[in-house]
Amino acid sequence: MQAVLLSLGTHPSKYKFSLTVEARVAAEALLLTLEDPEPLEKSVDGLHSLIFHLLAAQEKEGESNKWDDALECFLAILAMREDGNFSEAKGLTQIFAKFKYLCRSVILYEAYQRGKSPNTTTIQ
Repeated sequence: MQAVLLSLGTHPSKYKFSLTVEARVAAEALLLTLEDPEPLEKSVDGLHSLIFHLLAAQEKEGESNKWDDALECFLAILAMREDGNFSEAKGLTQIFAKFKYLCRSVILYEAYQRGKSPNTTTIQ
């Protein structure tokens, strides 16, 4: 999340993650929420919203490119070694296991949030 939030501004690397409109709105809202030290619940909800929009399946219009997906870009950067090659699959197993549980937790929290608000029928 830090990398995505930093890529919204003027990070020295100049790298920008390609974000959907919803993910960009969620990221900008989270940045505003984090400036206020009081409302922890709003920060948790804002963090969840950003993670949800990054992990949820995206509807693609027209031709798609794997570099249009922030999660795929992050995983590619994470897998890159100092020599410019990519790590072997066995070196990435643990991170993918962590992502599996992150996905489950995000979906569980999303279900909880939607259960609290029965009028919500679409992804916000």
